[in-house]
Formats: sequence, C-alpha cells, structure tokens
Amino acid sequence: PGALVASGDVLLVFDHLQLSFRRPGMTGVAAYAPAEMGTRHGVFVTETGTHRLRAYLHKPGPEELVAWDALDGGRVQIDTGLVWLDGETARLFTGLANNPLVAAAPLNLYGDLMLPLAASTDEQAYYADVSDGPATSAIRAARQALWQRLRGTPLTVEQLQPAVFVHFGSSREYHRMVAAD
Repeated sequence: PGALVASGDVLLVFDHLQLSFRRPGMTGVAAYAPAEMGTRHGVFVTETGTHRLRAYLHKPGPEELVAWDALDGGRVQIDTGLVWLDGETARLFTGLANNPLVAAAPLNLYGDLMLPLAASTDEQAYYADVSDGPATSAIRAARQALWQRLRGTPLTVEQLQPAVFVHFGSSREYHRMVAAD
C-alpha cells in the first residue's frame, strides 16, 4: 500500500524494473541531468552506491552543488518528480490536510514537504526559504507545522540509470520540446 506522486510537467523514460518501493517512508526517484538543470529543480545527494540520502537540495545554486559534492561529471541526481509514499507516510500526508495552517497555505511538494524529511535541512533556513516565492507568514506557519509533523520520516532515493528526463514546465521548455529537434 502507498501512493505514487508523478509530476505533470515531466517526460520520464526508463525501465520500470529499476524501481523498488519497499523501503519505509518516502522514496524519491532520481535521474542524471546537467548540473545547470539542477539549479531549477530538486537535487538528491546520496551516499555513494546506496539509497541513503545525504542531502535534498531544492533549486540549489552552483556553489551549493559544489559544497554538497553533488556533481558527478557535470551532472546531478535530479528529482524527477516521481515520489513514492509508503502506506504510513501516505496517511501522514493525508492527515496534514486537516491542519488549518497547512491547508491554508499554497505549498509545494518538493520545497515544502520533502525538505523537512532530509536530515541535512536546517530548520530556520527551511522556514525562510524563498526558492518558490515569498516566505509569507502563512507559509512560515505551515512550514513550522510541517516540520513538527514530518521531521524524522525516512527519505531514500531510487536512481534510474539509464533514463531520460525532459522537463517542459516553462513556455520556453515546452516550445523547445514540441518545435525543436
């Protein structure tokens, strides 16, 4: 039992047999992409050869990628937008909808709900994060509630290789995808 979340602005091509959703908590799915693309998405940093997450970076700058040793030959493990929640975690997330502070704020799965799960995330930096827009008082209140409720939930990573990750969330990216080579 569980729930699979899939981003609607991504074309992801891979062999599904690469995936295993048997670990507890949340499992993010990563694919290699150019480092420059990672600055506009989430980036997983794992312990070499494992599913263990060292850091989850949300729209990191180039210096943050270097500081976390997230680069592998000019590529990063980009968050593909495919996320698995085991049954317990899915119930936890569903229950968050009943929290008036969380329900009232416009939240982002990747920046607001995944960041508290990564042990590397600094609590105060999370509250103040502006990578998806202003950290309004409603957002900060929701993030405080999320931090209290989600912190400690396991987050692991499945690495797809080979895989093709195409993002077409912006007008420029969509035009390039449908009109260019």
